[in-house]
Amino acid sequence: MRLNFPEEVLKEAENIDWNIEWEINQRKDLRNLFTITIDWPDSKDLDDAISVEFLNNWKIKLYVHIADVSYYVKPDSLLDIEAYKGWNSIIMQIELLQCIPEKLSRISRFKSKKRIR
Repeated sequence: MRLNFPEEVLKEAENIDWNIEWEINQRKDLRNLFTITIDWPDSKDLDDAISVEFLNNWKIKLYVHIADVSYYVKPDSLLDIEAYKGWNSIIMQIELLQCIPEKLSRISRFKSKKRIR
């Protein structure tokens, strides 16, 4: 279990290109839906959310949004190799031990107004 990431891994996370405008036409745009996080209020990684769409005949469509940062992690990159070592994030009562740098795990914070799913 590690508490820190190597400097070169943190630098790679800092240099990720967050511009996804070129891919908007390849995804279903759900930005018009009212979406709320299902992470607890003091969560350190805001990556899970739900939306509800009301349909005809009292039917409801529930969307479950789970962030997938693998979109930003290139295969065999330093981030990929380091994440593989960490297996997954470990949430403890006091602290969250991340499997990837915080910059990636808090992606929803950076894209909250322009996000597409």
